[in-house]
Amino acid sequence: MNSNTTGKNSYQMNNKKIIITGINGFIGRNFLQVLLEKSPDAHVYGIDRVFNNSEKFTPVECDLNKKEKVKSILSEISPDYIFHFAGTAYNNDWDALFSANVKSTVNLLESARELAFNPRFIIIGSAAEYGIAEKMPVDETAAPNPTSPYGASMSCRTNIAMAFRNMGSDVMVGRVFNTTGAGVTDRTPVGSFARQVAAIEKGLNEPVHAGNLSPQRDFIDIEDVSNAFYFLALKSKKGGIYNICSGKPHSIATILDTYKELSCRKFSIITDPALIRQNDTAAMYGDNRKIRAETGWKPEIGLHESLKRTLDFYRKV
Repeated sequence: MNSNTTGKNSYQMNNKKIIITGINGFIGRNFLQVLLEKSPDAHVYGIDRVFNNSEKFTPVECDLNKKEKVKSILSEISPDYIFHFAGTAYNNDWDALFSANVKSTVNLLESARELAFNPRFIIIGSAAEYGIAEKMPVDETAAPNPTSPYGASMSCRTNIAMAFRNMGSDVMVGRVFNTTGAGVTDRTPVGSFARQVAAIEKGLNEPVHAGNLSPQRDFIDIEDVSNAFYFLALKSKKGGIYNICSGKPHSIATILDTYKELSCRKFSIITDPALIRQNDTAAMYGDNRKIRAETGWKPEIGLHESLKRTLDFYRKV
């Protein structure tokens, strides 16, 4: 793992009761790994709807849209920390987005408040909340201006979290930018390109299908993201909203150029009109000075290394 540590306080979550929602998801399972490496004696309860492997935590099957069930679980566990990673991203259905991203958040926060509990909530947000920003890099004071149903739902999620914070709850939101690294879904350009390149190396298909290559995005490795959430939980004093990002813009074309460097096979690229997104933002990259100043966290996995990890993952799939 990278060298982000919390020094002598590295094990502050030992013997703490920690809930991770969406523990089977990409963020959840990677955060669990970081958490247990830094705090091996933490008592972890993983909430999800189904479980494949729960050797490292206590599984709690729950639909977060069922408030009474959520309240019962919180009452039984009485957690010190709640990492809320559950939700959905690749969906344009408003009802599904509201249920997964908004209602689940209300149920967790409201249940804790009704029980007179005040655990520390660390909730995942998204750069999609910013949408079209007036200036770059975008910082946490920028007004949300989402361009997609997903971005709108996540902006609503953050607004609710901040409302509960204003009412006295200990809440923070980490707005995550474009995540890379081993296990990233192939529904993102980074994952899709890696899957296609890995298939080409096996002689299965060619060329690589891509959409618009000009947009610039802020890419950050999943290991850095996981460490950021850990740092926020332990070191944030003010709460609120934090960008979790590299602070550096890279074009989608740069991703493919890097895969060309990493691949053992040459490949061509064709533009697929079906992959060109409507209302795509030309550039989106963040300002990470707030989280760095308050917690000491900083991104340490470079883009080249992160893409290597991504490609290596798809080579093994």
